[in-house]
Amino acid sequence: MNKSSMATASLVFLLSASAMADCAGESGNEVANCGFNDDLAGWAMVTGDSFSHVTSGQRSGAGAASVNAFDASGNFVLSIESDCFVPSEDTGYAYGAQFQLAAAVGSTVECRALMTTYTMASCAGSASVTNPTFTIINASSYSAQVTTPLNTTGISSAKLTVACASFTGSDFIALIDDVFAGPGLTPVELQHFSID
Repeated sequence: MNKSSMATASLVFLLSASAMADCAGESGNEVANCGFNDDLAGWAMVTGDSFSHVTSGQRSGAGAASVNAFDASGNFVLSIESDCFVPSEDTGYAYGAQFQLAAAVGSTVECRALMTTYTMASCAGSASVTNPTFTIINASSYSAQVTTPLNTTGISSAKLTVACASFTGSDFIALIDDVFAGPGLTPVELQHFSID
């Protein structure tokens, strides 16, 4: 095998492996139960009609979270929240999630991950919430939402909220998988490879 074909084979392998990377294997990921592989431990539904663990339709690993949206005065919304955790101090702290529609009724659904940071331990004291842009999701594949890195220097604790909405008044169910948060973290599926 020549050098060029070996490089191509290596690149194909890396891309194939990264396409199904499980968040639990990401070095530096500080989110507990980031992939919902066995259950929903460490997460609570804030808004929605139902919140369940599923073992089909996941992006990676053995499971995913499925959330049925709630009708909030004509806008269908859902959100789940992680347990409180202590983020590492870093000027490039990154976070995000993967989303896919499990059931849709012909409307645009937008999702995002938000991080609430606190000045005191146990998610107490003054809070500051990030406000990232929404990512439009679909039923054919998972869509990644990655935010602008935060400066977590001086942050004592944090929570992640994963939320989706249909502002056109249509009910939907979303699958959520591979949530991540960590210092300087770039999920492997978003890394770029180069060959010299």
